[in-house]
Amino acid sequence: LGSVIATQIAVDAPERVRGMVLGAPRVRVPVGAMRVNRMMLRLFPRKQVETAHVRQSRRDMPNLSEEAEDEMYRIGRPGLLAASRAIEGIDYSAALPSLAMPIRVLTGENSSEPARAAAEVLARRAPNADLLTLPAAGQWLNHEQPDAFTQAVIEFVDALH
Repeated sequence: LGSVIATQIAVDAPERVRGMVLGAPRVRVPVGAMRVNRMMLRLFPRKQVETAHVRQSRRDMPNLSEEAEDEMYRIGRPGLLAASRAIEGIDYSAALPSLAMPIRVLTGENSSEPARAAAEVLARRAPNADLLTLPAAGQWLNHEQPDAFTQAVIEFVDALH
């Protein structure tokens, strides 16, 4: 959700953004996909949804820290539903070429195919973007590979100065 917020600020007020690092960014989120997602979340008992969410995350992200896992349980079904509503229908496809500020796009080698594809599209279409794939990481880059994530951010910020 953080990269969606950052991208929206850059689209709305590019003069206020000197550069940005986007981890696991989204370019386009179809309305229908989020509606189906929310319907599925509501069909199953709360505890089953939360347990399945963490179990799936463990499978997709073997380096997930206990802290990140605890955070996923805290988010729970209400948080998943709210996040789904928040990103429903976003589409930055047309705006990407106008994002002239330096952008570091981070993705994980274990991220889902749609997540990696979104990162690649953003890095290719934004004129001053670069793409960095963190090894042994999925969607929660900063929790799965905190040292590599921090180093990527520091290098980017240092290059801005």
